[in-house]
Amino acid sequence: MDTEIDILGPVALRRAGAVHHLQSAQARVALARLVLAGPEGVTREELADVIWPGALPPTWASALRTLVSRLRAFLGPVRGEPVNPVVKQGGRYLLALAPGTLVDVEDATRSVAAAHDALTAGNLTAAGRLAARAADRLRSPFLSEHDGDWVAGWRERLTEDLVTALEIASRAATATGDHRRAALLAEEATDRAPARESAHRCLIAAREAMGNRAEALRAYQRLRRYLAEELGVDPAPETEAAFLALLGPSSPPAAPARHPAARRRPLPFTGRRGEKTALAAAWDRAAAGRRQFVLVTGESGIGKTRLLQETGAAIAADGGLLLAGRCDENALTPCQPLIEALDGYAAACTHDPLTAVSPAFRGPLRRLLPSLGGPCPPAQLPEQPILFAALTQLLRAAAGERPCALLIDDAHWADPQTVLLLRHLLRTTADTRLCIVVAARNDLPAPARRRVWAGLDEAMLPFEHTGEATEVALTGLDLTAARTLAHHLNTTTSTTTGTSSTSTSIGIGTSTSIGIGIGTGTGIGTGTGTGTGTGTGIGIGTGIGIGTGPGIGTGTGPGPTTSSTGGDPVHRAHTRSAGNPFMLLELLHHRAGPDAVPPAVARLVTTKQAAIGQDATRLLHVAAVTGPTIAFDTAARAAGLDVLAALDALESLLTAGILAEVTAAGSNDPDRPALYTFRHDVVRQAVDEQITTARRRHVTSLQPPLPTTRNDTAHQLSRTGAEPL
Repeated sequence: MDTEIDILGPVALRRAGAVHHLQSAQARVALARLVLAGPEGVTREELADVIWPGALPPTWASALRTLVSRLRAFLGPVRGEPVNPVVKQGGRYLLALAPGTLVDVEDATRSVAAAHDALTAGNLTAAGRLAARAADRLRSPFLSEHDGDWVAGWRERLTEDLVTALEIASRAATATGDHRRAALLAEEATDRAPARESAHRCLIAAREAMGNRAEALRAYQRLRRYLAEELGVDPAPETEAAFLALLGPSSPPAAPARHPAARRRPLPFTGRRGEKTALAAAWDRAAAGRRQFVLVTGESGIGKTRLLQETGAAIAADGGLLLAGRCDENALTPCQPLIEALDGYAAACTHDPLTAVSPAFRGPLRRLLPSLGGPCPPAQLPEQPILFAALTQLLRAAAGERPCALLIDDAHWADPQTVLLLRHLLRTTADTRLCIVVAARNDLPAPARRRVWAGLDEAMLPFEHTGEATEVALTGLDLTAARTLAHHLNTTTSTTTGTSSTSTSIGIGTSTSIGIGIGTGTGIGTGTGTGTGTGTGIGIGTGIGIGTGPGIGTGTGPGPTTSSTGGDPVHRAHTRSAGNPFMLLELLHHRAGPDAVPPAVARLVTTKQAAIGQDATRLLHVAAVTGPTIAFDTAARAAGLDVLAALDALESLLTAGILAEVTAAGSNDPDRPALYTFRHDVVRQAVDEQITTARRRHVTSLQPPLPTTRNDTAHQLSRTGAEPL
């Protein structure tokens, strides 16, 4: 016969569809104490101390015997259960229940543990269901009419279990796309445990997943203020990391995971040793009272935001004050990142942040910062001199409390006022314990790049020779870092050792003959390799050169071998991405094939093409069809562009980080054609796949393709519908 004992909410015994309640408050707490004592039981003194937590009555012993008798009668002998459910053994009272008897507290705690295991295993549906079941039980009060240390201790423990269940349910809901439910669960968790940072991190994650970054920032600010006011401490590094993660680009609300169990694990921060050292040194100088300005540059997806996040986490761990903001494209509010960063500081202050500011600027700041009562966004900004002076004074006040880092991401979208304000800060904060770290892309189309970079370069120039300003330029990760990432992605890498191969390589060279000529050049292709993943290829072949320009000719030189790339997906992905972390990870995640273009990379390329202009797109299409290396003169003719238009188009492609100039011995030879290549082979392939067959045939009719291997030759011929010779 199924039996259930409830000690959460009304204490009750459920048996055979009937519910029986204990009328005596003392009997209810006695039952709870016996249930939670487990098989060890309790002494009569321990049981009496719980029933009468203040002072024992003179007749407590006889009163206790009466309560125990009531419990025996309440639980009652039932077929299959012991005749005496409350036994006394060795001076201790024990509750002897039949196997299978369900106790609500035990069921709830088991459900929390099972939910945690399910979440760890990636079974989000089970995790959410188990956590919700536990939370439903644990929301019921525990012996609400009773006091005492034992009851208070168990209430605290059960509240911890409830908050854990709410966190697990919130995380599962976020991962499955139920963001509203995730936020509600996280809010309940923070209400029940205001000092529990993990609950606040769940709320930050839920708000961010909804696409509401402002609310996520406010959730962080509320926690930071609470910890400072109530406990006098800063948020934990994990919470600071969640805050710094908000620096990343805005994203629409996250969609539910199609395969929840295969969620991506957090990846390690690998490589970047020199960059981390440079930023750490800048922070040390700033903390010593010598203000620093660091400009972090690199192409899209190269890891600027992650470097800022890791830098911020290290600064927070060192006791520094973190202020963070981000520039949005077409932002409605000038100086948005500074206003955003200082509003976060004001919201987290346990004192009036304006006390260190001149009275003349207090009114403008109150109208400017939402945390001080101003509208969001500000209804009207002060005039520029007042705006700059007010923000600068507040920033100096923040840095006066302790060394301060101001992190600004996506500065390539900075409005003119933000750039001017940064210049103003550099001129007026030399004696401040302040480290300003600004991250910006360097692959934007020329007009946008000139506007922002001219201002940043002009701001930095006077301070570079004094050691107060520096640029940290990010390039692709090396192969070792790529293998580290692949290891954490559970990507299988294969390494072939002790093998060799011999093949013919086709070199790109020049021909001076008219009509059909013989060209020579450096060969790129498969070759003979011995060892692990390396080899030297020697290719011999003849080529056809038409006119003056690149031709397909004989060549010798090093080339990747079958042993180095064919069986090594990490090496292949690293080569195709040139170590760009975004492209590298997409290639490692994508399972359609070793040469497929991941959809995210294709979307990135489409976005880049939309920004470079029509002439640059025409030149890009020629480069994609005839690449990976092109001669400028020949490509310009194939694109139907005159020299000046082609030069402008080429500069756009170089500025956008799509092409790079090939520098080699003899590059200053006026008779040598100007050669350019794709920075990332996966980008070339993405562009190539977007080109129509008609355009491809038109391009190849004007310009013979310049493949690098026989496989590429066959691939290009097949794409044009022609037969190989």
